Amino acid sequence: MNSEDIYEEYANYYADLGKKLFDETVKWDEKEREYYLKAYWDWCSLIETAELRGRERGFEKGYAESLKKSITPMVQKLKQMGMSIADIAKATEFSEEEIQQFLSLEE
Repeated sequence: MNSEDIYEEYANYYADLGKKLFDETVKWDEKEREYYLKAYWDWCSLIETAELRGRERGFEKGYAESLKKSITPMVQKLKQMGMSIADIAKATEFSEEEIQQFLSLEE
């Protein structure tokens, strides 16, 4: 059983549990309902946090890629115009190491 299957199994379990918890026709012992309600909300919180982290990582990766694509041509042109790496770094507020990385992307 792989991790996707395990996730799917838990997701189905908690989806069914959520339906039962909020179904007024299902009779629960109060302590039992509190226990399962806490487990259900913990699961919801876990999923929400995981989705948020995934979106953040995707945004960061997309932002980094976008930055590379937009900055690299500018850095290349400034270098071709005769600017030193130190001057390009000052003008763009990137470090000299980052400027070197941008220049190496297009080589």
